[in-house]
Amino acid sequence: MRSLLVVLQGAIQHSCSANSVRTDLIALGASAGSAAEAGEAFASRASDVAHSAGSESLSVNSLIDLSWNFGVTVSTDEVKRLGATYLQLKLVLDKGGGKAEPVFCELTLPQFYDLLSELERAKAYVDLMAGAAAGEEDEEDRSSADAAAAALGGGGDA
Repeated sequence: MRSLLVVLQGAIQHSCSANSVRTDLIALGASAGSAAEAGEAFASRASDVAHSAGSESLSVNSLIDLSWNFGVTVSTDEVKRLGATYLQLKLVLDKGGGKAEPVFCELTLPQFYDLLSELERAKAYVDLMAGAAAGEEDEEDRSSADAAAAALGGGGDA
């Protein structure tokens, strides 16, 4: 049972197909029939499960507060660390059930720029997905408006 859960969790995280799930289950020793049934069930409910898992993890680990300090090392027993810049972050996360957990981390300047780059990539992806969803709605609206115009005897474009 534990292997099945691991396979399904991995399949959701990596957006695998039902065929991949079936193949993995057979490789773990499941019968072909059971693996086929699990693959079909995964295919029919994968989007619901992924959405549910995503919204649960986002609601439990949401960011409540963020504070930061930027500094320069002025005293240390290592000569090469003198003058090194760093960024200290304090994240307060909602762990569910009204519990907040502070998480502390310290980043060097290159690590901070890597983090910033990853955050910008994530924002661009979210913007792209939001734009694609809005584009689909706009296309539906345009096709509905064109159909209404045609029904009234008017043209879609002037």
